[in-house]
Amino acid sequence: MTSTFSPINSNKETIKISFSSQEWCGNTFVQLNNREKFEIDFHSYFENNSDRQLGLKKDILENELWNRLRLNPKNIAIGRMKIIPSFEYMALNHKRIMAYDAETALKEIKGFLYFSIFYPTLKRKLTIKLTKDFPYTIESWEEVSTINNTKHTTTATKIKTILSPYWRKNKKGNIEERKALGL
Repeated sequence: MTSTFSPINSNKETIKISFSSQEWCGNTFVQLNNREKFEIDFHSYFENNSDRQLGLKKDILENELWNRLRLNPKNIAIGRMKIIPSFEYMALNHKRIMAYDAETALKEIKGFLYFSIFYPTLKRKLTIKLTKDFPYTIESWEEVSTINNTKHTTTATKIKTILSPYWRKNKKGNIEERKALGL
């Protein structure tokens, strides 16, 4: 579970990110606060990678790019740059939290926009498909990475959208709406 809190003004950095993961043998929690630099608290069950605090230069955060895409993908820098990969990727793959060299691209294909990030040293590419008009709805995404010389692909596709006050939908009686979403 990741929560990314970004200002609507896309010229400002994300304010806060919290990430938690429950794996078969324990959990991990990461929190980023935007102060003079990015201040990160990392807590993990994993013995060699447990509690840490670190500060990072304010490079672009992959987690915030999802929000920026929804606001206006044409305002995102394209080309070579440093990007801090998503906390879920780094935690689940036991990667060091830092900025990595990356290449971004934005293309229009058959009426959709495709935004991609390629990390050469991580051998990882993320491609996000979204509508070409506001509110730039994310329709699907694909992550391709090579781990131990084996290619791994993860994909997700939007099933359905319901506009509803979700914060009020937390009772047993709301199960029908979850079923309607295909969950």
